[in-house]
Amino acid sequence: MKHRFFLFILLLVLLPFMPAASESLPAFPRAEDNRASLVSVFSRQTPDPGSADQARSWGENFGIRFSEGKEEVGDTLTFRGTGVAVGDCYVLCRLSLLRESGETVIPSQESDTVLTAVTVARDEALDLAVLYVKDASLSPAPLDDSVPGAGDWALYVFPPASRNHPILLDAGVLSGTLELSLPTYDIYGLKARITRKLILGPWSDAASGALFSPQGDLLGIPAGPLQGYEGMGFFIPVSEAMPMIRSVLSEKPVRSLAREENRTVSASADLLSGRPRMGVRITVLSPAVTITGLLPSGALVTEVERNSPADRAGMQNGDIIVQIGDQIIRSDGDLQTAILGRKAGETVSVRVYRVKGLLQADNLSGLEDGTYLDMEVTLATLESILR
Repeated sequence: MKHRFFLFILLLVLLPFMPAASESLPAFPRAEDNRASLVSVFSRQTPDPGSADQARSWGENFGIRFSEGKEEVGDTLTFRGTGVAVGDCYVLCRLSLLRESGETVIPSQESDTVLTAVTVARDEALDLAVLYVKDASLSPAPLDDSVPGAGDWALYVFPPASRNHPILLDAGVLSGTLELSLPTYDIYGLKARITRKLILGPWSDAASGALFSPQGDLLGIPAGPLQGYEGMGFFIPVSEAMPMIRSVLSEKPVRSLAREENRTVSASADLLSGRPRMGVRITVLSPAVTITGLLPSGALVTEVERNSPADRAGMQNGDIIVQIGDQIIRSDGDLQTAILGRKAGETVSVRVYRVKGLLQADNLSGLEDGTYLDMEVTLATLESILR
């Protein structure tokens, strides 16, 4: 309530300085193109085969139901939200829509064709992700680097409650942009607070769809209802995501998919002889530990071997390895993939999270705030370390 009162007072103060909106509604010549660029994001669910009522209800109310010869058995696609096509095979959407595994997209509101999507870029701070949809032929929206101002007209395109109805359009005047300090999680899963730039629009609690300029350019993605700011429509400016979008569009899809698939590659310890290594013993933090956000996900270093590459770089027992090169470390397979593809003598950037007294702590709540440290580690073989 306090936040809402503050925003109300702020808008009253800014109102005399806001540009006057046009008296008449401007033309939106690309409205139909905006509709076509909207993409539904679904996740695949499996109802209890023993519950015919549940299976039938899911199929009727939430999406397409895939039967397997029996009326009440099969997977169901449940609606998660919407994204916007930013390339022929790429979709920009909120990252929080993808927390469940098995996400899929339906490229057309008129078609039941389902194509599996692979997450190729993600930004936890912005709550945005880019999906790659193989074999898709989407209608990408033009992208606008600029941030709209107070008094600018915009078109909010959003899905209806039912798939059997057309996508809806609603034009309105924006109140401008705000910077809000919000609780969130960083890219490694550590609880933090960030300042986010958001567009404030007249659509209360906008959760799905997208925001477009009168010229048809994509302006923003709904931020969804924010705790403490209910009743207000916030949008994440697409200008904030442009570096991530450009990076993805400049890559070949095959490379992006290969990077995603490589996360499952693993190798047993007895194969490490003659291979490059850092010289650490690790244990992967369990979800029960990292779900609190008090520690980031990663590989906990339980021992740094003397005179090893990690030791020379300054790594210590209790450090949590969260990234090696471009690879975010969330499992032992991630760490092995990041190392085994390299050569002895190669220098790799490693980021660790260090918090005092972690290995001796009885509980996480008593820990001091830690810090991220970047170091350069020159890999070596076990034989060269022992010499």
